[in-house]
Amino acid sequence: MKRSMGAAVLAATLVLGCGGKKDAGSDVPPPPKAEIKDAPDGLDLRLSNGKAGKPAYDRAQLAKAEKLDATAVTQLLGRGKALVANPADLQAFAIRPSSQPPPRTGQVIATTFPGPPVDRPPPSAATAGKELAVLRWLPEGEVPIAPELSVTFSQPMVAVTSQEDAAKVQPVTLSPTPKGRWRWIGTRTIVFDPEIRFPQATTFTVTIPAGTQSATGEKLAAPKTFSFETPPPSMQSSWPNGGPQQLDVPMFIAFDQKIDPQAVLAKLRLTANGSPRSARLLHPRRGAGPWGRGPSRSPRAPTPWPRRPRRPRTLAPRPGVGVCQSPFPSRCAHGDLATACA
Repeated sequence: MKRSMGAAVLAATLVLGCGGKKDAGSDVPPPPKAEIKDAPDGLDLRLSNGKAGKPAYDRAQLAKAEKLDATAVTQLLGRGKALVANPADLQAFAIRPSSQPPPRTGQVIATTFPGPPVDRPPPSAATAGKELAVLRWLPEGEVPIAPELSVTFSQPMVAVTSQEDAAKVQPVTLSPTPKGRWRWIGTRTIVFDPEIRFPQATTFTVTIPAGTQSATGEKLAAPKTFSFETPPPSMQSSWPNGGPQQLDVPMFIAFDQKIDPQAVLAKLRLTANGSPRSARLLHPRRGAGPWGRGPSRSPRAPTPWPRRPRRPRTLAPRPGVGVCQSPFPSRCAHGDLATACA
């Protein structure tokens, strides 16, 4: 017991002697408070607890109203001044002007249609009293291809009617005449349209006889004749070329037009070592193989159209050179013109 009391006295003595721990800044005095009169100009703010205001007014609810009778309304209006009519108040509604119509090209002439009858005769044509003449024609001379034939006169030749009726008037003669039809372009130009085109290797002659009469009564004084010619066939390629070749190798000659094989074969001349050799046509169903037994497998064999393989009747001699002259002049399957040179 004595020991416990001694320890407590010692602890109390230590606490009183040391004291509590102080902060490092506890000895610094607080800053002086500024007076209101010394404060700079500005806003003064004061904080306090707020108070609830009145509730918001509900404007959705209509105020209480009472309907006035006619007597009350008359008394109410009688308190004001009488209404005086102002003449300036009576005005029409201000409407903007409508949009302008779109501009029109040309000039508008106000007149009646049809016009009044006129007793004078119609004006005469520029070609009135002149002889009928042929102004233009085509094709003419040698042409590579002729799609159509056209002839133009100096005066109207047919009336303005349908193509069927106008086509009955044919003042032009074409010889020979392939399959096709005549038609008019306007009243002065007549055209012949073949079914496909004019045949090749043919000379065509066009004649407009003298005395041909126009729709106005004028006549052609002298006949007009011209001609045009489509090209004859020409050889494009042949095979074989050079050597050496096998003894019974077939020969191919290709033209730029469809030809008559028998006519070409009649003009073909085949020689070997200066001696003439005969040739015959291979059957088209036997193919164009090297020996006529099926399709050719040789990369050198040409395949132009039309092609007519030919082979000699007998084998050429081994030591020697064979020469085949091109079948010129030869005829085309379309016309009678032959090739010009070999």
